Amino acid sequence: MTTPQSGPPAQLPPIRVLPIPDHRPPALPSDLPWAMLTAPSEPYPPYIQDALAFELMPRRSDRERGVRPADLPDPTIWLTSISQALIEIMAGLRSPAHVVRSCSPEVYLAVARRYASTSRRAALPGAQRVRRPSVARVHVSEPSEGIAEGVALLVTGPRVRAMAIRAEATRTGWRITALELG
Repeated sequence: MTTPQSGPPAQLPPIRVLPIPDHRPPALPSDLPWAMLTAPSEPYPPYIQDALAFELMPRRSDRERGVRPADLPDPTIWLTSISQALIEIMAGLRSPAHVVRSCSPEVYLAVARRYASTSRRAALPGAQRVRRPSVARVHVSEPSEGIAEGVALLVTGPRVRAMAIRAEATRTGWRITALELG
């Protein structure tokens, strides 16, 4: 058991109290006609891009930084989390930008297409609300060093589906190179 040390207390710098900045937008003038507030100033374009364009090729800093297979995360844990993210994206509940660095360009485009079609269907009148799917179990095998293949069992409401994933080790970590949803 230690005894408390007696002596002069440590000197702390004084606390600075700053005013809270005002982040509110300026008020509209009261003489502005109501029609100007409610009417759109320009016609809306037929399509609005809902995501930024991403560079799918590795950055120079990624190429210079090497990752040994021993430094990679456990493929079972990684495939479980990425499977959850992928199924949420394909259900329209998460943006495809979350997995852009973890997927090959072909896989990313397929996932983004599925997200876009699901989002369009969800915007239709009378569309049912989507229940959040979940990953029940993931079985992983490593056929060779630096390659992990897995099957994820997905629960989507009353249905159980399977998703096959192939991930390969790259300099930046695991990257999904093949994806099949059944």
